[in-house]
Amino acid sequence: RERKLGCFTLIGIWYAKVSNRRVVWVANRENPVRNHPGVVKISDDGNLIILDSTGDLIWSTKITSNHSIN
Repeated sequence: RERKLGCFTLIGIWYAKVSNRRVVWVANRENPVRNHPGVVKISDDGNLIILDSTGDLIWSTKITSNHSIN
């Protein structure tokens, strides 16, 4: 299925070609970005993160790894 990515103070993924839009995932549903613009990026440790316009962390995947990359 084709998917879409949307930014609307939240970040979400939904199916594109479904008549009844069904959201499959929302990153920061409980803590939307209040001061625009927000930033979505991959952090140095590999996590997907959302920052507000001042650079404060709003949301993170918070994945940790015990493996080192050489």
